[in-house]
Amino acid sequence: MRLKCFSDTKFVPEGKKYVISLYPFWGPLPDRDGDPDQGRFAGFVSQGGDLFSLGKTPSEADCAIFPLEWQQAGHPDLPMIEEAYRAFRREIGDDLKAVVFFNNDSDEMLSFEGPTVVFRTSFSGSTRQPTEHALPGWSVDFLEKYFGGELPLQKTKRSQPVVGYCGYVDYDHRSLIAKAQGVLKNAAGMTQPHERLRGKAVRLLCGEKNRLRADVVIRNGFWGGGCADPRRQYVDNIAACDYALVARGRGNFSYRLYEILSCGKIPVFVNTDCVLPYDRWIDYRDLFVWVEERDLDRIVDIVAEFHESKSEAELVERQQHLRHVYQQWLSPVGFHKNLWRLLT
Repeated sequence: MRLKCFSDTKFVPEGKKYVISLYPFWGPLPDRDGDPDQGRFAGFVSQGGDLFSLGKTPSEADCAIFPLEWQQAGHPDLPMIEEAYRAFRREIGDDLKAVVFFNNDSDEMLSFEGPTVVFRTSFSGSTRQPTEHALPGWSVDFLEKYFGGELPLQKTKRSQPVVGYCGYVDYDHRSLIAKAQGVLKNAAGMTQPHERLRGKAVRLLCGEKNRLRADVVIRNGFWGGGCADPRRQYVDNIAACDYALVARGRGNFSYRLYEILSCGKIPVFVNTDCVLPYDRWIDYRDLFVWVEERDLDRIVDIVAEFHESKSEAELVERQQHLRHVYQQWLSPVGFHKNLWRLLT
């Protein structure tokens, strides 16, 4: 089904950015110099006009895309955005469904005048409103950028599954001093909950020597500290593993998840009351190695039992299927191709 949408550039003040969904019609916004995700929306820009249309009037539209990205409470642009939304609502009328995008770490409750559907990155299943849906976190497609379009399949079932992780946690284990500092920060409650969660998961995986192997690179900062090529190191870590650890960041979602899926790797997903895109149609619990936060102490057993239960052929098929799910549902093109399911 080809969704019919409405939006208008007059609701975008000079110098402000408009939402990604409008790139095929208004043109992509320029990437930052040196952005490792440069060009991540090129495919969507070229194909988006075939996925849905953008009309000049709201009268025949299925929905209306609010062109400004929403911001969290306290952001200096929020009053301007709220005023623009009120004007937008007057333009489209009381009955047409408005679409708002909230790409943010905040899990605050949002409310809007008139029928409004919100796509957001960070929120919780237990407080989810019926009109809220998950928005993927988009990086560049790793398969296309780093692997020449060839899936980095693990074709052989190893006796010990390899679980990869490359990134920051709540401590730096490369030196005793840094580790002691991390322990003290934990004890004083100075680390963030998501950092402690990842730290605990990593320590549990690294502490196991018999049933699995942890391929873990601990960084001392978000962008890799002193590593000469942190992105390449991160990509190589994903490619070398059978499974890849995924736990929330500052917001209750993970960019890492979509990067892993773009490579067809099987996530070890620590669920913190997360909401995932198109969860009405995709059975993530069946696709992933699913670990509830309350069961984190059993993460080694859960990974090992999953691996032991699958044949070599089933593991290869799972990797291929995860890549298919990413392409058809979660990539910028896949996500927008299925928008009609939630907006008509």
